[in-house]
Amino acid sequence: MARPRSSAQKVLNPSSAARWVRALQKKGKRVVFTNGCFDLLHSGHVTYLEQARRLGDVLIVALNGDASVRRLKGTGRPLVPLKDRARVIAALENARIDLGHPLTDDDTTKVLQKEAKQRRDS
Repeated sequence: MARPRSSAQKVLNPSSAARWVRALQKKGKRVVFTNGCFDLLHSGHVTYLEQARRLGDVLIVALNGDASVRRLKGTGRPLVPLKDRARVIAALENARIDLGHPLTDDDTTKVLQKEAKQRRDS
């Protein structure tokens, strides 16, 4: 996959993201993964993402789905819907976000375990 040019192109579905990560790893790239709600983006988030990016060659950021944010943060959240949060995260050039990866499942751990199992099995 060529390096995306716009923030919208940097938001991939889980299967496309998994293929891209496998291709990067085959090339010897160190892929760093993190996730969060990122509903009200603030300087602490930016610092955290910049630090995560320094740990590898590529940073993948997954975002909790709207139902998950609501469960974690309470009624009235998220203030920003998943699609918009993913686009904002993907646009953070200073943090060098290589991919904004929306997680729509409520349980991030289950999604990550499923992705890891599929990777082991392929």
